[in-house]
Amino acid sequence: FAEPSIFTAESISWARGHFISRRFPDLQKKMPPSSIANGDDEDETASGNRMFHSVLNQYQHLNNHLPGYGGTTSTLLPIVDLMNHNPVKKNTCTVEITKDELEVRSGELALEVGDELCYCYGEALSNEVLLQAYGFCLPDNEADTVSVKIRADGDNSTSDAFFIGRGGVSAIPREMWSRIAGADGDDDESEELDIGSGDLERLLQYMSMKLEQLNKRRENKLDEEHESARTSDLDKARLSFIETYKKGQREIFEAL
Repeated sequence: FAEPSIFTAESISWARGHFISRRFPDLQKKMPPSSIANGDDEDETASGNRMFHSVLNQYQHLNNHLPGYGGTTSTLLPIVDLMNHNPVKKNTCTVEITKDELEVRSGELALEVGDELCYCYGEALSNEVLLQAYGFCLPDNEADTVSVKIRADGDNSTSDAFFIGRGGVSAIPREMWSRIAGADGDDDESEELDIGSGDLERLLQYMSMKLEQLNKRRENKLDEEHESARTSDLDKARLSFIETYKKGQREIFEAL
């Protein structure tokens, strides 16, 4: 076994970042519970597998905003994972794992010698997901969203995340309006929701606060971040992506 000293917060964070940014999340279906041994006569290996998948499923649920968590098991494919992202799936390669081999096929466009091979990490990934999972952002990302967490009435321990895209108020999902209205989530979509003026005022205050925070961070830290970014090209690239992310967040909040 490896020395326990290598399992530091820094090394685990490094490993997690590499795994999330290099993995192919949609190639292997997650093992269904029915295929995991259960019962009093299960052997030690089966018991360990069952415990592992129980922990894995809980971890996937906590990270279900990232592509690849929840219903699939990620796969690492060295060399193949060097392909950059292209959100237009028809212009990218497909990757498929069969029983005996790995198949990489070009997209619909004809390729010539020297052309770059790209892979679609996801067709509608927001800059929040791209930045957290892969470390980059797309300028003017049409799939961009902001995340809003709302607690259920009388429950201060848990909250649900809702995602608002571009398009102003019309981009606020009905599920979020239902939570604001205090509905139980099983409301009839054909019926109008009863949303009070106080609820709308609190929502407006929340949106204004988030926008103010983004603008304040931009004003107070921009010079400091630019100064620290002079140390390396990598830091400059990170700063550029962070500013792209913040720009998209501001645009969505301003449209509300």
